[in-house]
Amino acid sequence: MMGLTLGVKNTFGFIHSLEKARWHLRAGQDRMLFASTLIDIHTIASPHLTILDGILGMDGDGPSNGRPRNIGVVAMSRDAFILDDAIERLVGLHYHLPITTLAGRHGLIKDYETVSYGTPVIEDFRMPVTMATDWGIPRPFKTLLKNTFVKKPKIKQAACKQCGICVKVCPAKALSPRQHEPPVFDYKRCIRCYCCQEMCPEGAIRI
Repeated sequence: MMGLTLGVKNTFGFIHSLEKARWHLRAGQDRMLFASTLIDIHTIASPHLTILDGILGMDGDGPSNGRPRNIGVVAMSRDAFILDDAIERLVGLHYHLPITTLAGRHGLIKDYETVSYGTPVIEDFRMPVTMATDWGIPRPFKTLLKNTFVKKPKIKQAACKQCGICVKVCPAKALSPRQHEPPVFDYKRCIRCYCCQEMCPEGAIRI
């Protein structure tokens, strides 16, 4: 939903266990609402230093189906909003992701300069396919279009091992288990958070 897991989103880890799924459910398909929640959590946690280990990273549809990459970056800042902005620029994004978009609107990204000790060039950085599902239009029309056109998670029957992890992690309870068969989606309940795709150890869920 957020595109990249960087400094600000990292403090979502302060939310305990299954409470994370409940926050996903509350935000539903509204990325900006979820980004606002993450910013609030980060502001409350208020870490003194954020260190990003990007020596080995991943792009594409992570974390279970992404492309591991030797990126070779270690970065740190006293301000995670600045760190996130700098990393987005480093990987060559031509647009701000939800967290940095809101942070910029609220004046949380101050002027800054980076100190580099040989920053590598990062090319061909792939974003998750699910990032291409937001439109700058009024919410009622956006909701209608998302319900019609937004990418749905689907199960590849041959790859599914019926482990049940997708059923357990789905915050909307949109997956129903079946004996000796892959689970089935209820798309009316699905909020398109893609937790199922992220957590599937077999890569059996595609978007």
